[in-house]
Amino acid sequence: MDSAVDPRYNRHPKVEIRRLTDDYGEFVLRDTDVSMANALRRIMVAEVPTIAIDLVEFENNTTVLNDEFLAHRLGLVPLVSEEADSMVRPFESYMDESQVERVLELSVKCTGSDTLDVTDLDLMPVGHSVVPVTRRLRDEWQPSGGETVNPVKPIVLVKIRKGQELRLRAIARKGIGKDHAKWIPVASAAYQFIPRITVDDVRDVITRALAVLQLKLLDIGAAHSALNALPDGQRAARDAAASSQFALQLGGGGGGGGGGGFGGAAAAGGGYGYGGGGGGGGGGGGGGGGGGGYMPAGGQPQQPGGYGGGGGGGGYMDLSR
Repeated sequence: MDSAVDPRYNRHPKVEIRRLTDDYGEFVLRDTDVSMANALRRIMVAEVPTIAIDLVEFENNTTVLNDEFLAHRLGLVPLVSEEADSMVRPFESYMDESQVERVLELSVKCTGSDTLDVTDLDLMPVGHSVVPVTRRLRDEWQPSGGETVNPVKPIVLVKIRKGQELRLRAIARKGIGKDHAKWIPVASAAYQFIPRITVDDVRDVITRALAVLQLKLLDIGAAHSALNALPDGQRAARDAAASSQFALQLGGGGGGGGGGGFGGAAAAGGGYGYGGGGGGGGGGGGGGGGGGGYMPAGGQPQQPGGYGGGGGGGGYMDLSR
């Protein structure tokens, strides 16, 4: 193309296939814009021709589902569409009916006492190779890794009981997803952007990173300087408060003269506490000097012994020292 043409239309897209299987495809589209990617997505969904059941002639239906419901289900059964290229759509040509239609027949009757599943595997082709996809997958399955059961499950159309019968003739035709969703060949088609990161000058990036790091270090240094500037008394009080909170979370901690225990008691034995009592210093899991047990506020121990006992035993250390 002429280089003078608007670069928006002077595109030479490149396609790189990353993964391609029978039921999945992934590729990278380069050197173009999003309109090309979206056009491919729309074409995959609405313009790729496939084969699907378009007309159903019921001969006998005594199942619990009516004819219209079953016809809709049959239309959504995926069929092998390898012959789609050799077929024509109904409005394109009627010269040769074999190029327009493929016929499948289904005839199932339940004669036993158990419920019988009518599936897409019961659809039998008449003189052609257009069959449900599940039939093709089950025929091509090869056991591997100790597998004994075919993992491909058939599509259940309806369940019938004893005496019920379903007999029909299904006509498959070529079509596109723009006409009806049953001709859509893909389950989903989507695209996403691949970020492209370019750096003009590596030194500029490193310089900016160092500037950010310097600011963070200055913030840490300022906080450390402010801490050191506190008087010793304030720093000690702050540390003691933090330690007391931590000690209370662990389960107690008395005051100046009281003992510890579960909950702790005050200096004069105030409050209700287990393991409180007289004595000095920090308490612990045991009582103070006067023996633990139950002690009312402002009084003496009513029952010696109990949960207390012992002098100065510690359940935890005073973390404020």
